[in-house]
Amino acid sequence: MKKIVFFVIGFMLIASSTAEESTPVSTYNCIPDYSTGYTIGGNGKWGPTQFDVKNQKYILKRKDSEWVWLEFGEDEAEKLPDFFGPKKCGLFNELGFLHCTNYGELIRFNKHSLRFQLVYPVGYVVTGSVVTSGEKRHDTPHIKIGTCSLL
Repeated sequence: MKKIVFFVIGFMLIASSTAEESTPVSTYNCIPDYSTGYTIGGNGKWGPTQFDVKNQKYILKRKDSEWVWLEFGEDEAEKLPDFFGPKKCGLFNELGFLHCTNYGELIRFNKHSLRFQLVYPVGYVVTGSVVTSGEKRHDTPHIKIGTCSLL
C-alpha cells in the first residue's frame, strides 16, 4: 500500500512539473522599484545615492530557445562594441533562476517570485567618464530591484 501511495505522489509531482513546462511563457514585463548606488557629487567625491527609476521598463523574452533581456523599446539587433561584453541569458535552473549579462549588467531573475535584481558593478574602478548624447555623465555602479509580470 505504501508503495502505491509513493508512486501516486511521485507521479503527481512529475505531472505537475511537466504541466508547468508544457505551457511555456515567452515574455515577462519587468519594472524596477528601486535603485541605489554611488555617484560623484558636486564636491568631486564618490558618495551613496538613490537613482530615479520612473518610466524604466525591461522585457525578458524567449527568442527561439534562448532568453534575451532588453530595455523596453531597445532593438534586439543593436550591436554595441565588444568591450561592453556579451548580451545573453542562460537557461532557467531547477530553482527557477535565470542569469543574464547585458552590456556589463548582471541580471538575476526568478520565475517563481517574479523578482529581479540588476547589478552594474562598473564605474568606480574605471577612470574618466562616459559621454552620452553630448552630455558628460559619470559611469556609476548601482543595483536595481524590481518585479516582473507575465505578458
